[in-house]
Amino acid sequence: MSAITSLNKLVYYCHLQIDNNNIISTAIFGNNFQGGHLSFYGGLSLQPHGDCVHVQKFKHGQFLTDDFITIVHGSYPWTGA
Repeated sequence: MSAITSLNKLVYYCHLQIDNNNIISTAIFGNNFQGGHLSFYGGLSLQPHGDCVHVQKFKHGQFLTDDFITIVHGSYPWTGA
């Protein structure tokens, strides 16, 4: 995950990646955030990463758990905590 400052707000996002050292990853989102979704791709590597096969919008209290060691994924920006 990366964090940048944009228009005096902290913006978070995740580049396309495969989590090579994680068997299971979990993302938890609190009350105070806006935007963002996680995109999953059908490719077996980052180049070529394949077509987007699923999009999951972030929601308060949501857990996203998967075998991220084998799935190309990334997120669109969100703000908040």
